[in-house]
Amino acid sequence: MKQTYTAKERNMYLIGLAGQNMVYNIVAVGLAFYFQSVIFLPQLAISIIMAIARVWDAFNDPMMGTIVDRTRTKWGKCRPYLIFCPVIIGVMTVLTFFNGFYSPELPTFQKVLIVGWAGLSYILFGMSYTAGDIPIWGITALMTNDEKDREKLLALARIVAGIGGGIYGTGSGLVIRDCAVVTALGQNDAADSGNGSPKTGPRQQDNINLDDLYTTGSYTNRYGTV
Repeated sequence: MKQTYTAKERNMYLIGLAGQNMVYNIVAVGLAFYFQSVIFLPQLAISIIMAIARVWDAFNDPMMGTIVDRTRTKWGKCRPYLIFCPVIIGVMTVLTFFNGFYSPELPTFQKVLIVGWAGLSYILFGMSYTAGDIPIWGITALMTNDEKDREKLLALARIVAGIGGGIYGTGSGLVIRDCAVVTALGQNDAADSGNGSPKTGPRQQDNINLDDLYTTGSYTNRYGTV
């Protein structure tokens, strides 16, 4: 006997999938900006963190798939993760943006802590996302026992996920643009604050090219490129 999803169930599933991909991409792009332009992690440290996270994903994804497949609860195998993982993802998202400011002048131990927490929190964020991502794709097999309906749903899901992920380009672009403005102007004010010095003299206003700032996230003033 054919058992399949309703139009409402299909639409709600697709909306949730689009939102999931949109939020993930916004957070991922925002986190890269945060690491590089807010807490000023070294480029080498960021590259190592990203590389380790990608390698770990190769093991984490199949491991999570096995865990989900072996899950047996009164809610089923996928639903518990879809209920509780968003809370965990929210907590991990906050924690990844909760770190100290890196500076070469800091003691070595403090620098290691900052870089270490950035790496650990980023990997834990990715793991929590995976814990919700695998079930949201796997649940399609439980929504219908009709092969054609499942293929239609998966085809729509891929399209909607792509659209949701693409929306971040506009949303995160605007957010990062404004963050770049605030960061650059804040650094400019900090550098110019006080009564001046023999080297720089009294405070002077820099001519900031906002077009460059909006498109590159940086600008050049008399202190260098910010």
